[in-house]
Amino acid sequence: MEQKTKKEASKYLGVSERAIERYAVQGRLSVYQEKRVFSGKPRLINLYDYDELKKLKEEMQEPRQVRSAIAKETISGLAPARRHELMESLVGLLQGVNNQSKDETSIPLNEKLSLSLSEASKLSGYSESFLAEACREKKLKAHKHGGWHITPDNLRAFIKKLHTM
Repeated sequence: MEQKTKKEASKYLGVSERAIERYAVQGRLSVYQEKRVFSGKPRLINLYDYDELKKLKEEMQEPRQVRSAIAKETISGLAPARRHELMESLVGLLQGVNNQSKDETSIPLNEKLSLSLSEASKLSGYSESFLAEACREKKLKAHKHGGWHITPDNLRAFIKKLHTM
């Protein structure tokens, strides 16, 4: 059984070491402890099973599904024109949602020129990890400046491309 350290696991999943700890607390990852010697002192280190990491990474890459109260059928089962119409309506509705801040100077998401990964996730219904992976793989056009930033037009194009596949 191949095992990874917390640092190796976080790099493999593309998340922080703290996120790895949270996954372990949530029961999504099993933790194994091993005694190793560092600078002549024995220490216990946490190790994570590679197969579990691989499974979790696959789960993280799956897009979250947006549940619609409008129709019971799935979007993929609709005619392309109707699917596009519904997706545009959904994006329009989501863009009208503010970021819940009490600050009067906050800009509504639908008026922003650039969206953070968190904001893009809220608007699109896809998980932040899925969008980040798409950014890293250059499937979603974005730039990184202290975090990923995506223009609303690039997010719409990405969503449209996903739903035409």
